[in-house]
Amino acid sequence: MHIKPFHRLRPADLPLVESPFLASQTLRRTLSDPLAGHSSLILGVIPGVLPGTPREAVHQYLISRIATGELCLVHTGIGSDRPMSPVVSWRTGQGDGNAGAWQCESGAREIIGLEHSVAELNRKGVTPKDLSRTEGIGFRNYQGSPAESELNGGPQYKNADRRLTLPLGASASVLPLATESETPASEGEAEGVHLVAGLFTDGTLNNVDNIEIFRERLMAECVAPIKADPSRLEECRNRLAMRMGESYASGPTNVVKLFDLYDEEGFEDGSQRTVTVKAYEPGAGTKSGEEDSLIGAATGLGETGVIEQVRRLFKEAARRILDATEGAKIQTLTVDLFGFSRGAAAARHATNEILKGRNGEMGMALTDEGIGWPGEVRIRFLGLFDTVAGIFNPSSLDLSAGNDRNSPVELYLDADKISHVVHLVAADEKRANFSLNSIKGEDGRLPENFAEISLPGAHSDVGGGYPDLQTEDLLLYPTLSIRGSETRWPRKTMEWDNLKSLQSRVELEGWVGPNSFPLSDGREPSIRIEQKRNEHPLPDGQVEMSLKMTRQIKGEYSRVGLYLMHELARAKGVPLDQIDETDPAMRMPDELGEIAERFSQQIDAGEIELSLHTDKIDWLRQRYIHHSDHYNPLEWLMAGEIAALEIPAQEFIHPLRPALSRKRKIHPNTISG
Repeated sequence: MHIKPFHRLRPADLPLVESPFLASQTLRRTLSDPLAGHSSLILGVIPGVLPGTPREAVHQYLISRIATGELCLVHTGIGSDRPMSPVVSWRTGQGDGNAGAWQCESGAREIIGLEHSVAELNRKGVTPKDLSRTEGIGFRNYQGSPAESELNGGPQYKNADRRLTLPLGASASVLPLATESETPASEGEAEGVHLVAGLFTDGTLNNVDNIEIFRERLMAECVAPIKADPSRLEECRNRLAMRMGESYASGPTNVVKLFDLYDEEGFEDGSQRTVTVKAYEPGAGTKSGEEDSLIGAATGLGETGVIEQVRRLFKEAARRILDATEGAKIQTLTVDLFGFSRGAAAARHATNEILKGRNGEMGMALTDEGIGWPGEVRIRFLGLFDTVAGIFNPSSLDLSAGNDRNSPVELYLDADKISHVVHLVAADEKRANFSLNSIKGEDGRLPENFAEISLPGAHSDVGGGYPDLQTEDLLLYPTLSIRGSETRWPRKTMEWDNLKSLQSRVELEGWVGPNSFPLSDGREPSIRIEQKRNEHPLPDGQVEMSLKMTRQIKGEYSRVGLYLMHELARAKGVPLDQIDETDPAMRMPDELGEIAERFSQQIDAGEIELSLHTDKIDWLRQRYIHHSDHYNPLEWLMAGEIAALEIPAQEFIHPLRPALSRKRKIHPNTISG
């Protein structure tokens, strides 16, 4: 038995490849049986296995990559060493004994590129007899069949290099079958490098550089000066946040944390040199060290919008690639992308630009640095946290951030051109301007290599960005006013009844309860109706009634989403380091570890809507899940004082209002999207 990456297979290997599931079981038994020995197991050049790696780690790596189809278990075909469940078989047709066709069997779709290669064998009329005549490794020695000779232009091509490759226009993301010999390059011969690139795009008003600047200012202006009076710290922090902007006062997202975990260590194995680079680009509406852009944040367009975010990402990646490759030719390119919110939309747009090849934005960025387009390109993994494109484009008469019009951003994901996509979505997000751009088709179905997993929480509970602790002081419905004689008995009005009904609904949803934290000043959290009486206009004045919720909430729940994405990405070969449980920014609180483990088990069982018992959901909602929709007035600093402005017609234009009927709109994965 041989273990090879797909791109190292030769034509004769295809009928001898075991299905990924059975292959992983066979390999597990072979490696775990101390009496069996491993003399029958032949390892070729295996990307990702470094010299000196502990044996157990190598074994686990091989088993996991075999199970996902990223490595292939190839039998020799000698004696009993044959696949029990081959992924490719020959089906004989009628008439001539040579008539028939190659067919993909169970498990073939797990091995990205296999179906295209089988189609190529059939297109060129390759038969089992033709495969039996192949010698050597790779396609360089393949002599071809008469049918192929005709397809390639006749006998004059008989001795040419017969390379069965994927159709170039079919899928630029899929590595074709090997066109080079596995024989090591001769001394001094340059094979080029294998490049792995991790690309990370943050969400709207999320910028890790600005977060660091804010932390330094917070320590200097708030923490140190008022140590003697901690009660003033939150007020000082809020004022500083208003002065500096939202991108400064938020917390780091899961995109930033995955960027930090992405391993850039390259390695050499014989003649093969693998280089890894990574690049991060802050979210829409931000520039590092500068004021936030209201236009970029509101529309997703302009100088700090999604399109420019992707262009800057590619330029940064190209500079890093030039430094890392030192001018060497790039033989293959494997790309992993991660994004949150509008950054997830940016990751999807970036994917489509990569698939355009040398004419796309990444191709042009490489050209600007004098780097040629790689011979083989693969989108290995796309990790998305709650995609919200939210494009508002008045020039195209697109006047709603919540609709499915997102031009010029390209969101459509082609399952045939991407190896794996994982999309974690927020089950408790209700805002009208935060419609979900799903990866499901219009029929609600998912391709086999796509996973869309719904977990409890609001938008940033899934993608990250909340501070570790904050006070939610929310206006849950626009303030209602009563005038005239009704001001004498406000609790007997229709307005009061409406607010009481809403209050009951919020209480039943479990946002405040026995598991809630006390407020920083010691008060209990509450959901209440406040009344404010004004003497004017005369003679009866006016009474304003507001439904409010005040509570203390923690921000670490987003680490559950981080844990799940990290686990799923590593299973597909993404080079992420282990999460350091001693790192305060990464460590999973013990009380959330049980939830993360339960969700992981549900995913392993094939569930896509992660759930908890009602009492556990109430516990989670009261301590960790944020209530993202509200009608709070806009606040800013004026002459050192906090000023507030209620938005008129809040039910229709407040940017953080809930969707109608509190049901989030979901847009499918379509080309027009």
